[in-house]
Amino acid sequence: MSSAQPTDSPACFLFRVGGEVAKKRGDDGGDDSHIVEAQDPVQRGRLRNRIRDQTQHAHLLLETLASLEELGTTPARSKTIKRNSTGSFPRQTK
Repeated sequence: MSSAQPTDSPACFLFRVGGEVAKKRGDDGGDDSHIVEAQDPVQRGRLRNRIRDQTQHAHLLLETLASLEELGTTPARSKTIKRNSTGSFPRQTK
């Protein structure tokens, strides 16, 4: 999909991506179904940009939380997060 222009409001960008969806489908005009289909990639792009713009510390914290979630050990206390951010992940017990 297109990248946002600095002056694009979120709504205008969503409409523009919805138009691209309609064009990709070969439809003559856009409707709600095109906007609904455009929402997920637009939201993912916004999230990707927000994560990209974070500090290294925030990146490490997000990576640790994602790893803990994958292990099934969330919610977690801050002590657990700090210990796991050093790379010493506990083994998952079932």
